[in-house]
Amino acid sequence: EQQHYFNCPFQLGLGSGDQPPDGDYYIVDDLAPTDLIIAATDGLWDNMYEEDVTTLAQNHADPTQLAAQLAIAASIRAQDPRYRSPFAVQAQQNGLRHTGGKLDDISVVAAQAVPGGSVLDREKGAIADVDPDLMGSSVSAPESVEDVDLQHKFNA
Repeated sequence: EQQHYFNCPFQLGLGSGDQPPDGDYYIVDDLAPTDLIIAATDGLWDNMYEEDVTTLAQNHADPTQLAAQLAIAASIRAQDPRYRSPFAVQAQQNGLRHTGGKLDDISVVAAQAVPGGSVLDREKGAIADVDPDLMGSSVSAPESVEDVDLQHKFNA
């Protein structure tokens, strides 16, 4: 997790002094074919434990369905005032009182590694977004990653 201090994550955009080089940089060189890569905003990670994300990932071979299901699950937990969310646990560890999930934007990218360092197959990746203004509404993922600009290579 990359943040300046509790509940103040690094952010890119207008009004932020954070720049891409400020963030951590990872090279993952031990991917195997069929490994799933999940990248998400803090809206997912503040509302879902890593174990829950892993369980959902093991039950969804299709990245499109996985991204949507993760976004939906995080949205449901974000709205539960009694859920002991990862955010609530961290808040308590920082001396703050918070119960329940944390309403936030939720964006999830799921992609499947491909063998031989090929460019990500556009049919093997997906993105799902949940706007906090639409909490409780249905979530739809783009039909393919052609709707977004993903030009990453994943070596397996």
